[in-house]
Amino acid sequence: APEAILFSVNTLEKKVSNIEAILEKEEEQGLGAVRRQVEQLTSDVESITTELQDKVDKDSVNIIVHEKYDDIVKYLQDALQSSQEDEQNFKLKADELQELLLKLANSKCDRTEIAPMQEMLVKTEAMLKKINLLSKNENKIIDSYTKKEIDIIINTKVDKEVF
Repeated sequence: APEAILFSVNTLEKKVSNIEAILEKEEEQGLGAVRRQVEQLTSDVESITTELQDKVDKDSVNIIVHEKYDDIVKYLQDALQSSQEDEQNFKLKADELQELLLKLANSKCDRTEIAPMQEMLVKTEAMLKKINLLSKNENKIIDSYTKKEIDIIINTKVDKEVF
């Protein structure tokens, strides 16, 4: 009986040591796979970081932004200059219309003859109001314009073909 117990204990010890060996192998293989994945991910992150640094060089970005800023300032200055020229042109046209209306009023012509000229005068006055608004905005420093204000200025610019 004691030999049977010894045999059973020896057999059980061998089976337990085999199971422990299998568990150690599985654990090592699992950790090894995790380590390889971590190393691969680390390598990927480093390569992406290097690529981004090459693409986004601070100096080159600053140069590009500065060039765009200069372009915007030049465009706004041109728009303001054009607005001033338009304002002078509209003032001349308004003066001509006013003079013509005075001549017509003095010659006692019909209201039907004056109506188109009065309509043109009203349109001219409306455009002058827009130009005056632009010239008031012109006194602001260009750096203080927001994108919304720039859009408003550009959209309210007088169209030369209308008048």
